[in-house]
Amino acid sequence: MYIKIKKFSIMIFAAGLLVCCIEKYLFAMPAKPYEKITDAGYSRLAEISGEFLGFPYDGAGIKCDETAEKIPELSEIKSLDCMTYVTTVLAIYQSEINDKKCRGNFTDNLRQIRYKDGKNTCLNRNHFFIADWIGNNPFFSFADITRNIFPAAKMEQKKITLNRRAWFEKNHSLQADFSSQDMTIKYIPFSEILKHDKRDLIEALDAASIIAVVGKKLPYDILKYGSDIDVTHVAFLINTGKNLISRHARNIRQGTLEEDFFSHMERLEKNPYLAGIIVYRIENKKL
Repeated sequence: MYIKIKKFSIMIFAAGLLVCCIEKYLFAMPAKPYEKITDAGYSRLAEISGEFLGFPYDGAGIKCDETAEKIPELSEIKSLDCMTYVTTVLAIYQSEINDKKCRGNFTDNLRQIRYKDGKNTCLNRNHFFIADWIGNNPFFSFADITRNIFPAAKMEQKKITLNRRAWFEKNHSLQADFSSQDMTIKYIPFSEILKHDKRDLIEALDAASIIAVVGKKLPYDILKYGSDIDVTHVAFLINTGKNLISRHARNIRQGTLEEDFFSHMERLEKNPYLAGIIVYRIENKKL
């Protein structure tokens, strides 16, 4: 019954999208300049992230070759992984700046967020969260606020070497002319997070933030992926004013879900391959 209702809802949404997009091309409006994200904006990000709860997990992975990658329309998105979930929500938010009803610029905004310089090829895709995705995002900047919201915590760091050339060859059989990149990643361990009072975090956080899960530096990464990895998972951290919720595309069995943030951190602490998290504040880039 749930699946039938979901499919029917998607059909209704697609019909509405077609009508409003016809209106968009008939009555085109100039793009608005970037505006500071207000409290209402963060609340809207939280609302949009909730639209995808229950979506199946996309476990197929990225199929890379040297051809241009197709950018999906919003109505074509039927499943998500952790990264495509976050990028889809941000692309919708950016689209609503000009047209909340239609979200008519969604596909172009998704292309700009997903690929460096908006060039939709596998080699230009922002595969690595810190090294690629954050720096190449044309609409948003992401401030690392981990130390701000955990001022007394003992932070830790790991040093990695990101070898994109070996990563593309190992995972996608593509020859890529990239040099290696040394990185130092600072994070808060799970044990330090669990010492903090929820009320202090609620006061410090916006309605929607992003958390990046940092794995331990392991030889396994190089053996499997051809390179160290900067971040293993991303999620939204939702502040309801009473509770903190992790909202993310978790795995094939569970899909996109939400769970209590502290329960989430307790679970991750038990994983011997994971180290901690980084918390990012979402901000509009200045013109």
